[in-house]
Amino acid sequence: MKQKLEVVEILCRVNFMKTKIKNKISKYKNYSSLVNFISKKNIFQKKSINKIILSKNKNYFQDAESITKRILKVSRLINKKINLEKIAKIYLWYTDLLKKEELYFEKKRNYRHKSYKKVFEQVYNRPTYMFNYAIGLGVSQLFWENHLKVFQFYQKNLVKKVKKNSLIAEIGMGHGLFTAEIFKKHSKTDSLMFDVSDMCLNFAKKMSVVSGANVKNIKTSKVDIQKKVPIADGSLDILLLGEIIEHLAKGKKVMKTLSKKMKKNGLCYFSTPANGPAEDHILLFTKVNQIRNFIKECSWKIIKESPITLKGMSIDFAEKNSKVINYCAILQRK
Repeated sequence: MKQKLEVVEILCRVNFMKTKIKNKISKYKNYSSLVNFISKKNIFQKKSINKIILSKNKNYFQDAESITKRILKVSRLINKKINLEKIAKIYLWYTDLLKKEELYFEKKRNYRHKSYKKVFEQVYNRPTYMFNYAIGLGVSQLFWENHLKVFQFYQKNLVKKVKKNSLIAEIGMGHGLFTAEIFKKHSKTDSLMFDVSDMCLNFAKKMSVVSGANVKNIKTSKVDIQKKVPIADGSLDILLLGEIIEHLAKGKKVMKTLSKKMKKNGLCYFSTPANGPAEDHILLFTKVNQIRNFIKECSWKIIKESPITLKGMSIDFAEKNSKVINYCAILQRK
């Protein structure tokens, strides 16, 4: 009898949580559909996403609906056959890809690749792969706690400080959501977009346009920033270097060169992981102080920073156990 009562109690709790989750997301059409497609395909992702949903407020769901809607719109502008179910499949492909790299890193304590040329051939020079990459990475902004916190840091400490008629540049566009976030506030901002992938430039440009930008204010350049930096010295108000340095074989050279492109009081958003394996990561940091020293050696000063760990673990524990730390900061040139 006691066991039956315990089973009934568990079922009641499960049903209560299901109802609570449904009530929290039901009015956010695109987001709730995406959540449902992912949850049906992967029980582990379902549990993780449910935790996120239960912990978030109205502001999160409004932003999540907006991001989901824009990712879908941009994806369909590039490929009309894309829908939310396919986006869910792409996201799960992306998470599986990272799991493989995490297992490799756990065993080797190093990233898989050292050669930028090899990464370019296997990743950046494949349009369909990069299309899926941009979508998977974009969706991670909704469901990964560390990515959520990084984006919140960016919104609070950079986007709110951008002034009208600023000249902004972003290196390594990915999904384009970071530049697009500025265009949501200042639609007439001038933007320079740099990437080695035509697909990512196309995806990011469309992301900014659907977020309010005038296409005339956007200039895209397909360029390897390790070879040349086609930006005038002292011209930039804002520079976005989100998760780019770890992709480069010549990161220090690039960072030093970019510092010269900033106006005296210009702001740079910078982020990079320590112990953060991915299929295209080359430059490995293992400690936060390594990142700080790297920044300072490249003629930058740190204005504000936030090292972010998973599940509330301490920086010391994460470093000693080779766990990912997402470091983000606001920089100015020295």
